[in-house]
Amino acid sequence: MGLTTPATLQALRTRIYKDFQSALDETAIWSDKLFTDIPSSTNVNTYGWMAAIGEMREWIGPRAVEGLKERVYQISNKTYEKTIGVQREKIDDSDISDAGMVARGLAETGKKLPDVLLKSLLQNGHLSSAVAYDGQNFFDTDHPTDLDGTGTQSNYFTTTALTAANFRAVRLAMYQYKGENGRVLTQTNDLVLAVPPALEGAAEDIIISPFLASGATNVNAGKARLWVIPDLAGQDTTWYMFFLGGSLGPFIKQTRRPLALTPKVSSQDDNVFWENQYIWGVDARIGAGYGLWQRAAKAVA
Repeated sequence: MGLTTPATLQALRTRIYKDFQSALDETAIWSDKLFTDIPSSTNVNTYGWMAAIGEMREWIGPRAVEGLKERVYQISNKTYEKTIGVQREKIDDSDISDAGMVARGLAETGKKLPDVLLKSLLQNGHLSSAVAYDGQNFFDTDHPTDLDGTGTQSNYFTTTALTAANFRAVRLAMYQYKGENGRVLTQTNDLVLAVPPALEGAAEDIIISPFLASGATNVNAGKARLWVIPDLAGQDTTWYMFFLGGSLGPFIKQTRRPLALTPKVSSQDDNVFWENQYIWGVDARIGAGYGLWQRAAKAVA
């Protein structure tokens, strides 16, 4: 089959976009449940209000105006791309479905970009380069209880294997996290235990099995939902807990330019004219960073 006429090129474009969109619809990602989506209209989003979120007070007398704390937290947008080139003969001498497979691969890779970014945020969240809104590492042992006061609290637990006792301890700590002015932060009731595949069995015994090996009732059963995340494979002694829902979650994703597919298949495109190669590429411009550290905890054995 020769892809040299306008009709065949149009058929190619139609097939590419159809397969691309189908693959986008079919590709499942796990990061969307942890990211809070924030619109972005510039290169950098500045968040100056995270520290000021607190509970309401009874209205007696005039309103008590609380100014925003001067805690500048920014997330920059970055541009990402994936480009695949195919020699023209491979398409000309075979079926258009070959090009469709390229489109599907690009769609899957592009849609899973947030998963890749979130995996990095999780893996590196305890490092000094992973700064949260309070100036501390996102996963840290000494987050300030009050940014202008004293006291610390931890959402990073070392030498803490996934056991029933440690699950209870981390869960209790999360329900007691405090926000600004030392007030206990209102948490959601949707608590998730996220583990790599290697810890699936241990997690099931802790929060799913109704009975312990001894036959006694398992008091931890149903205290959290279980997520087994294949992307965490290799972190076999690390586990996480997250509160989902609420106005702001543990991680922020901002979209400046959504994922888009660009084909370069015209005979007048330089890649076709000079290199005898069809090219397809996807690109997106997004930012990913940390939200409320009180919505997440990391434990490492």
